[in-house]
Order: sequence, then structure tokens, then C-alpha cells
Amino acid sequence: MAIVLTAKDFSFLEQMLHAGGGSDQAHGLIRKKLDEARIVFGTDIDPEVVTLNSRVRYRINGNAPEERTLVAEPGHEVRGMTLQLGTLRGVAMLGMAAGEAVMVPRRDGTVETLVVEAVLYQPEAERNPDPIAEIISDAMPPKAPASAVTLLSEYRLRRRAVGVDGGDDPGPGPSAA
Repeated sequence: MAIVLTAKDFSFLEQMLHAGGGSDQAHGLIRKKLDEARIVFGTDIDPEVVTLNSRVRYRINGNAPEERTLVAEPGHEVRGMTLQLGTLRGVAMLGMAAGEAVMVPRRDGTVETLVVEAVLYQPEAERNPDPIAEIISDAMPPKAPASAVTLLSEYRLRRRAVGVDGGDDPGPGPSAA
């Protein structure tokens, strides 16, 4: 199973790890995910991969399927509708693709099998591709450090914030003078 994370999701897991708290199982799962993940830009992630705020259909131990939206902040949790990233299931699910299964440790020491059946909605799949991001990601070496991807993603976000539109500027036109 290949773990694929957006730069944003990778950064969020790093923050969770450095913030402390949580169980040793959660820290181990986060560390393993961070160590094994391939980091990509949000515009480059497959729409079948679970990212933060994705709506996912999954099964636990072959039971009836459940649908939840994976949320990062505990304040965004809605019982029965969301799955919080701070849970073992949430951490395990992040970066998985539809059809993949993973063994998830439980707090009582047992293990359960989580199968992602489908990614019903992924926010990154709804965004328009950024042509600059495509050029940058094509130029990045396959094993670029996560920090390089994060820095390039932050650069792209700053470009958008200051109004650089990625080439949609019609150029000089008739002046008002």
C-alpha cells in the first residue's frame, strides 16, 4: 500500500506529532505514515486518495459500510457524520486509496481491518489545476524532501493571495487616458 499525502496533510500530521498528547499507538501510526508517505501537491493527488475533508465510504472488519468526512479539528466533528483525524482510524485512513485495506490498532490492544471502499468527495479533485504547480511538480525530483514540497506549496499560496492569476491576465489594453 502506497501512502500518498498532500503537502498540507503531511504538514498537519507533523503538527500533530510535535504537539504531543494522544496515545503511543497514534504517535507510532503518525510517525510511520510520515516516514513512508509520498508527498504531492493537492492539484496532483489522485481523486481516489483520502485527504482531509474527503467524504469516504469504508468498512471495519467486514461490517456494514460507514460514510464519514475526515476532519482535522475536533471542533468540526459532527457525531455520525465525521471522523476526526486525531483518532487511530482517521490517521490510518489519511493517504489511503479506494480499495486499500490497513490493519488499525485499537486502544484495547486488538487490531481491526479498515477497508476504504470509495472516496465519494475529495476537495482537491474539485479545484482547477494550477499550471505553475504542474510545472514545478514536473521539475521536482521524485524523492524531494517534504520541506521542499511544503515550501513550494506555500509559495503558490502566497502568489494567489497577492493576486497573481497564473496567466489569465489579458495584458495591456486600451488606457483610460
